[in-house]
Amino acid sequence: MAARSEAARYSTKYFSNLKKQKQVNLRAWIRDIDLRHTSFSPQHFMEYIQLWNALSHIELHTDREDNIVWKFNPNGKFTTGSAYHAQFIGATVTNFSCLIRKV
Repeated sequence: MAARSEAARYSTKYFSNLKKQKQVNLRAWIRDIDLRHTSFSPQHFMEYIQLWNALSHIELHTDREDNIVWKFNPNGKFTTGSAYHAQFIGATVTNFSCLIRKV
């Protein structure tokens, strides 16, 4: 999984450094990948192809302002409280204290 996060980090950094006009041309980012780089592996290439397939249908609108919505708060705004609660999503409550017997 380390390779996946490395590829995702590279893609995020790459997209954030591009001008929005260049992002519209999705072929630009895949054309700029340095296949001869020493850390680039076949696994990275497969992940880029998967990313390409996932992003190929996305249409960017350069005439609109970006809008970021925090999905863990009903009003869409980030708060430290909502981030704290978000880390427990999917956690389960147990009764281990009742199950463990002190000797």
